[in-house]
Amino acid sequence: MKLATPKNMTSGALVISCNLLLCSLSGAGEVLFIVNGPGEEETTPSDPDLFLQELVEGLGHTVTFLSHRADEETTREAADLADIVYISDSVSSSNLGTELVGHPTPLINGESYIFDDMGWTGTEETEWGQVKEVTDLEIVLPEHPLAAGLTGRFPVFDEVSVISSGIPSEDAQIIATVPEDELMKAGLFVYEKGSKLADGSVAPATNIGIFLFSSNVANIPNDDGIKLFTAAVNYLFTDGSDPDVGVLETISFDLVPDDADQILDIKIRSANTGATKALELSDFALSGENVDQFSLVEPFPSAIAANEEATLKVGFNNERKLGTFTATLTFTTNDPDADDGTVTATLVAKVPNPDGPLAHYRLDESDGTVAADSSTNENIAAYNGNAIIGDPGLKGGSGTSMTVAGGGQLVLDGGLPLENSFTISLWLNPSAADGGLQTIVGQGDGSPTVALLLAGGDLQWFGGGDVVLFGSDTQPIASGTTYHVAMIYDSKTGVGTMLVDGLEVASGDVGFIESDGGFFAGSFDDGALPLEGTLDDIQVYDRPLTIDDELPWLIDNPGVVLNPYQDGDPGPSPVPDLGNINNVARNNTVGFDLPTGSFDVEYSLDLASWAVIATNVSGTYEDTDADRSEKDSGYYRGVLNE
Repeated sequence: MKLATPKNMTSGALVISCNLLLCSLSGAGEVLFIVNGPGEEETTPSDPDLFLQELVEGLGHTVTFLSHRADEETTREAADLADIVYISDSVSSSNLGTELVGHPTPLINGESYIFDDMGWTGTEETEWGQVKEVTDLEIVLPEHPLAAGLTGRFPVFDEVSVISSGIPSEDAQIIATVPEDELMKAGLFVYEKGSKLADGSVAPATNIGIFLFSSNVANIPNDDGIKLFTAAVNYLFTDGSDPDVGVLETISFDLVPDDADQILDIKIRSANTGATKALELSDFALSGENVDQFSLVEPFPSAIAANEEATLKVGFNNERKLGTFTATLTFTTNDPDADDGTVTATLVAKVPNPDGPLAHYRLDESDGTVAADSSTNENIAAYNGNAIIGDPGLKGGSGTSMTVAGGGQLVLDGGLPLENSFTISLWLNPSAADGGLQTIVGQGDGSPTVALLLAGGDLQWFGGGDVVLFGSDTQPIASGTTYHVAMIYDSKTGVGTMLVDGLEVASGDVGFIESDGGFFAGSFDDGALPLEGTLDDIQVYDRPLTIDDELPWLIDNPGVVLNPYQDGDPGPSPVPDLGNINNVARNNTVGFDLPTGSFDVEYSLDLASWAVIATNVSGTYEDTDADRSEKDSGYYRGVLNE
């Protein structure tokens, strides 16, 4: 069944934006943050300081904090060890003062009250300081890399704040001013190494004066403010010419099941915002385990100018499969750093089963201790104790089964989220149905919080506190016979229901269920109350399945889950539908299985208009008409003959 087309589907392809830039600096750097602190060795960074720390570390660098109360020797030695120094506005100008005057390490300075001490501005109070009750900067040199591609006037804080500013010398390049300040002081300016400062001395390194005020949460920069700060950090880590590129190691996409090709947009940019040479890209390639699900979509980006982005389009088609798909993306750049000449990233596309089970244990293993989960949720369980696997399944289509006795079990450490509504569906063939309490399935540590038990041919709903809450009392279960058994819990009503072959045998109020502990089948997690018999095709859903529709369909289709695609299989799968329509299958030449009975097979291109193409069909149907079966679209359904 083809799912509804998402609203953002265009030209038959769903475009998914990565929203993550392939950008990080080549190699890691050391950044010294000088911040407030009550003592020489203690620091109390503000919320904006911590925010900027996380931002810088996200660029791949290491941040070290130093108190503004450290003595001058300690401060200069710490600056010697750093690649760049950031001076927070949280410092006291009287404590830091002139300690870093003439130091050769590049600086970003947000403390405007030491602009004059550093020789960056004149000494008059009108030439440096703070502009209060403002949010905006205005770019006056948009072509400079420090402008980060921004233009015009815009806020750098979302809340009314304070902006650090100053009037530098004529040798400085002013990037942005504070438009609400009558003197139009600069909120972002740079002295290149060797340029003349306001006091007549020469800048020993590139020095940047920045608008950041760091007293409280309101002073955390918004997205445009972040761009300007990031540009400043990147600018000091580059020589302003060569392109530089890095890559996020893993780029993930959370997708919805869809039959159409989907387009994954991956943003690429040069990490060197000071570059004057274009970043050149070539030799794009995909490889890896699921490479057949991915494809490169032309045209490929070939060059990216400084401060520009390019989008690489990667096609994806899950081919009606569900789960996690990975591929490796590589491309070549002209980055002079040999380590970054070839970029490698792992692409991860996750296609969940929104209507399918939390866990599906087919129990089809013939050896080993691992019980696979085919639900796409990777709730992988284990066989413990005297669990015999590899015997024939209890129903056709269910593969093999698990036979237990004397404490053998299937167990999932950590369990499943059963505190909300759930359905547990399975096949059971007991060898001693008339015996004492035996565990079919449940969850909890030691004594479970919820379990389905068998005793004397009756089903028992076991709750927390070693209590059987209610039972069937009709002895619906006999030894040596195969049954479909289900327990359904509706958290909205607090009612639990037990069913045998789709018929309700008992229900009762079970209240709120705590789902701590492991999930198990065949015995309690400690081996107590063991079952004697065979279990098969255990499915766990996070909702109460409908007794009139979904549950009967599971009984008629053993081994198949309620989802629009068959687990891990490119072939079609029946799905429940309304009325007497028992299945809808996606077009292919493999055929699809019809439930028990006689059906007319109908074909449609749009799921609206249907034409009968075969009558009185049972079992597997395969369409041999290539005009239909080899199309890229089309659907089949079986309509039960009444």
